[in-house]
Formats: sequence, C-alpha cells, structure tokens
Amino acid sequence: MEEGAFLPDCRMACSSFSATGLATIATGAYAEAHGIVAESWYDPASRAMIAARAGLTQAATLSDQVAAAGGNRVFAAATRRSRAELLVQSAPYAKVQHTVLALDAPPDSAEEPAWVDSFRQSHAPDRFKNANWHALQADPNAPPLRVLVDDPARPDDFMALYNASPFAQDTQFEFLRALLAEERLGQGATFDLLSVVLDSGALLGYEVGADSPLMREMILHLDRQIELTLEALKKVPGAGNFGLVFTAAHGSTGYPVRPIDGSAVAIAINDALSAAFDVSSVKNRYVERYVYPLVY
Repeated sequence: MEEGAFLPDCRMACSSFSATGLATIATGAYAEAHGIVAESWYDPASRAMIAARAGLTQAATLSDQVAAAGGNRVFAAATRRSRAELLVQSAPYAKVQHTVLALDAPPDSAEEPAWVDSFRQSHAPDRFKNANWHALQADPNAPPLRVLVDDPARPDDFMALYNASPFAQDTQFEFLRALLAEERLGQGATFDLLSVVLDSGALLGYEVGADSPLMREMILHLDRQIELTLEALKKVPGAGNFGLVFTAAHGSTGYPVRPIDGSAVAIAINDALSAAFDVSSVKNRYVERYVYPLVY
C-alpha cells in the first residue's frame, strides 16, 4: 500500500464463481467474452453439463501474450491443476507452452521438474490428520478452534477440513517460494511471469462466511505468509526486480453460502411463462434447464 497501488473498491458486476473470476483475471475480459460463465453450464446441443476448463476460454490470456513474445517464461501454480490452467491457458493460443505445476497430482503428459514431486511427497496433507488448529498467540492450554478429524469412513471430510485451513494455505505459499527458488525466477535476462491460485480462504468462506472467527485467523496466517514471501523476493530476485499483484477472483456475503433449489426455480419460471403465453390446455415447456444462476 505504501510503495504501490491500492484499489479497495474495484469490482466487476458478474456471477460470483471462482472459475469465472480466474478467467477474468487471466484475460481482462468479461465472462460474456471469455466464455467461462460459471463453474459448469448446460450445453443445449449435447444436452449435457460442461465443466469450466482452460480449453474453453475464448479470449487470449496475459500469459499467452507474454509467452508468445518469445524468450519469456510463464508458470502457474495451484492446489488443483484445473485452476492453475485457467490463469494461463486459452483455446486460441493452445500451442503456446506454459509450465503448470499443481499439488494435487502430476500431469497426465509432459514432464514436470523433479523437485515438484519431492515437494508433493514431503508436504502431503496426511501430516495434518487429527491436527489441532489453534488461534495465533493463543494460550498453550487453550482449546483448538477446529480439529482436522480423520474418519477413515469419511475421507472426504478430512480433505475438506484440510483444504479450508491455514495448514493448506501455508503449504501453497511454501510451494510458491520453492518454485521461486528452484526455477530461479527473475534471475535471468528475460521476463518471468508466475500466477498462483490461493483458495483456502475461499473454501473456508463458503463454509463459515466472511465474518467468522475462523476467517479472521485465516487472514492473520495469510498476512504472515505474505511477509515471508516478500522477504524471499527481496533476497532473490532482489528488491526492485519484481512486481507483486494480489487480487480476489470473486467475493461473497458475510454469511455461509446457502444452496438454492434449482428445480423449484425452474418450475416457477416455466409455470409463469405457461400462464402468460399458453392457450387452452396446451402446456409448452419454456425452461429446458436451470443451473444457478443461468436459465436455459
């Protein structure tokens, strides 16, 4: 805030989805132009749902333009590979090469640097099974804010708790700093661009809302990780040799997300249109599908 630019109320009025926001950050285009309108959407031609992915992005990304200039290096990192790809890849420029590194699994094809798998194994989530999440600077005898319970009968529950915890967030930042060091970013004669998806705060927000004490603790952990990353950047590549940008992919209310009964919405819309336009006893179908927040 002291040495750069701070835009506290810069908003885009659009559907609030992570995939949509990531594509907008990557391309500088609105959802109607880049095509990633939600996490998934309905394709009337195939009558099937389509999940958001980089190959469906219809606008060029900043990363594509940087890589196409020649000699520059482009990296993207995230817990989930599909998220990282949204930040760098798009269909019109699919032949441009980027390095996408993810914590969830190695790529199906193409090689990744050896250090990535070593990091993945040494930072496995299993380390935090049944771990206690304590408040920062809490009394040693204070009860934990949350326990990352590992129930073998419900393994997905542990992963949900882990991914929405500061333990996962810290690992994402450690991965970022390892990437900076291992790939020697910013130390060559060309331009290096690195994009990183940090999603633990968002996952926690979906569950508990923005005003939860857990969210406050997550932000305090985030602040510490930013400090450590700035210290690393000031050493290598060195002060004055890097630019750092933070932005949110999307926002939310201060309350946990509540699911909407899509079938009830679709029926209500269809009944209203039928009452307005149908004649005699013929009932036409006006709504083919409702996938929040889109009506087809």
